[in-house]
Amino acid sequence: MAAVPRNAIPDSSLLALSRLAFIPLLLAATFGCRKDDDLYYADAAKPLVYMEVEGEGIARLGDGFAIRIADGYDATNKIPAKLKKRLDAGQRWIVLKEPIVFSGAARWILAGRTPFKVTSASLMSAHDQRDDSEGKKMPLAPALLVLKGSLPAKAAQDELLISRLRDFDGSSLGDVRGIKALKTETDRVAVGRGVETAMGLATGRVDNSSGQSSYDFVAALKGDSVDNFVVVPDAEWIAAIDKTAEERRPYRALIRRYRSSVEPRVTWFTVPLNVVLLCSQITVEPSGGRFHWTWEGFWMGKLMKPATAPTDNIALRVRIVYQEYESRKRRRRGGDYLSSFFDPVTRSGKTALEEIARRTANAARAKESTKED
Repeated sequence: MAAVPRNAIPDSSLLALSRLAFIPLLLAATFGCRKDDDLYYADAAKPLVYMEVEGEGIARLGDGFAIRIADGYDATNKIPAKLKKRLDAGQRWIVLKEPIVFSGAARWILAGRTPFKVTSASLMSAHDQRDDSEGKKMPLAPALLVLKGSLPAKAAQDELLISRLRDFDGSSLGDVRGIKALKTETDRVAVGRGVETAMGLATGRVDNSSGQSSYDFVAALKGDSVDNFVVVPDAEWIAAIDKTAEERRPYRALIRRYRSSVEPRVTWFTVPLNVVLLCSQITVEPSGGRFHWTWEGFWMGKLMKPATAPTDNIALRVRIVYQEYESRKRRRRGGDYLSSFFDPVTRSGKTALEEIARRTANAARAKESTKED
């Protein structure tokens, strides 16, 4: 297994700019516009269509990916007429163009730049038929990309670049709050989960026994070696979250580990900020001396036929699930139906959905502006 470059599990720039509107692979949350259009508490939607097809690997295309729907897609599925017409016309590629929040990390996972080697993948999307009847369409629509694999415990411990600090004096941290300085609870939960997962992988304690240890992200450090790290203001590392992986590379989270039954009770570790963000979207189950992991992230994409078919293909069987449903009046997100279909790890899911809604609003404004011109 190739070693990971020091201080980085690469990601990409986050929160790419919105684009104008298109139709397929549309997520119900896209057009939520009322305060009572709540993702988890709205009335359940009416399911209409369920399709499950196979994708022929994942090909790199530009800054994103393309997945070709394999032959035989119509053998076991009742395909809606409009969708079947497009597929029969050769629009057989699902092109993922823009990552939502931390989802750009999929590029580096699939490129083999992390310890997490992918053995299976799936792509899930859902479309609300009410959007068609009300004339609401988008150019890029969201789908949930799920990557899975496993790795030996030693590989995780060796390659995540987590270091223990010896003889560290925590009294010299100064006026910093660490994870508590994040403005939203959603971000605190996500980053906290990244710390827990990364430290669990590094220590080999990712099951219930890890409850005997607690991990606190108390500050961020910056430097090029463990000998010259300095504490940085909270505003600096928080600003780096929305920058590129290269710009985040110098930053490391300072983690205080507390164990009530072990001496010394307090020990100190550093974790690359890129590793924290990557692990915020990963869940892990230990079994047979290996860590079985799942990474999830939203991407914006569309169904199309590229001018030139991608050739840089990553050989993977991709399970593609597509559903259509109809939400009730003033219940734009589909409530229980949507939340049972999309159960994302990504930043608790909620921030990703909020970003999707923001892009939708921008697309709608751009469309109206074009009409006026």
